Amino acid sequence: MIKLFIQAKDFHVWRIITNGDLKVPNDVDEWEYDDKKKSQLKAKAMHLSFVHYSLTSSTG
Repeated sequence: MIKLFIQAKDFHVWRIITNGDLKVPNDVDEWEYDDKKKSQLKAKAMHLSFVHYSLTSSTG
Protein backbone atom coordinates (compact mmCIF):
# COMPACT_ATOMS: atom_id res chain seq x y z
CA MET A 1 0.00 0.00 0.00
CA ILE A 2 2.77 2.46 0.85
CA LYS A 3 4.42 1.72 -2.50
CA LEU A 4 1.35 2.88 -4.42
CA PHE A 5 0.83 5.85 -2.11
CA ILE A 6 4.35 7.17 -2.63
CA GLN A 7 4.61 6.28 -6.33
CA ALA A 8 1.40 8.21 -6.95
CA LYS A 9 2.93 11.29 -5.34
CA ASP A 10 6.39 11.05 -6.93
CA PHE A 11 8.03 8.01 -8.53
CA HIS A 12 11.53 9.44 -8.00
CA VAL A 13 10.85 9.54 -4.27
CA TRP A 14 9.95 5.84 -4.31
CA ARG A 15 13.26 5.12 -6.05
CA ILE A 16 15.11 6.94 -3.28
CA ILE A 17 13.33 4.86 -0.65
CA THR A 18 14.01 1.54 -2.39
CA ASN A 19 17.56 2.27 -3.62
CA GLY A 20 18.86 4.04 -0.55
CA ASP A 21 20.06 7.44 0.42
CA LEU A 22 21.25 10.07 -2.06
CA LYS A 23 24.62 11.56 -1.19
CA VAL A 24 25.21 15.30 -1.27
CA PRO A 25 28.19 17.35 -0.04
CA ASN A 26 28.04 18.21 3.65
CA ASP A 27 28.59 21.94 3.21
CA VAL A 28 25.36 23.54 1.95
CA ASP A 29 27.37 26.44 0.50
CA GLU A 30 28.97 23.99 -1.94
CA TRP A 31 25.70 22.57 -3.22
CA GLU A 32 24.89 22.92 -6.89
CA TYR A 33 21.43 22.70 -8.46
CA ASP A 34 21.48 18.88 -8.62
CA ASP A 35 22.56 18.65 -4.98
CA LYS A 36 19.67 20.89 -3.92
CA LYS A 37 17.26 18.77 -5.97
CA LYS A 38 18.57 15.57 -4.35
CA SER A 39 18.20 17.08 -0.91
CA GLN A 40 14.64 18.13 -1.72
CA LEU A 41 13.77 14.62 -2.94
CA LYS A 42 15.23 13.08 0.23
CA ALA A 43 13.12 15.41 2.36
CA LYS A 44 10.03 14.60 0.31
CA ALA A 45 10.69 10.86 0.73
CA MET A 46 10.92 11.23 4.50
CA HIS A 47 7.81 13.40 4.62
CA LEU A 48 5.70 10.98 2.57
CA SER A 49 6.91 8.08 4.72
CA PHE A 50 5.87 9.94 7.87
CA VAL A 51 2.50 10.89 6.38
CA HIS A 52 1.78 7.31 5.39
CA TYR A 53 2.86 6.01 8.79
CA SER A 54 0.67 8.50 10.63
CA LEU A 55 -2.32 7.66 8.43
CA THR A 56 -1.94 3.92 8.93
CA SER A 57 -1.19 4.08 12.65
CA SER A 58 -4.16 6.35 13.39
CA THR A 59 -6.60 4.02 11.62
CA GLY A 60 -5.52 1.07 13.66
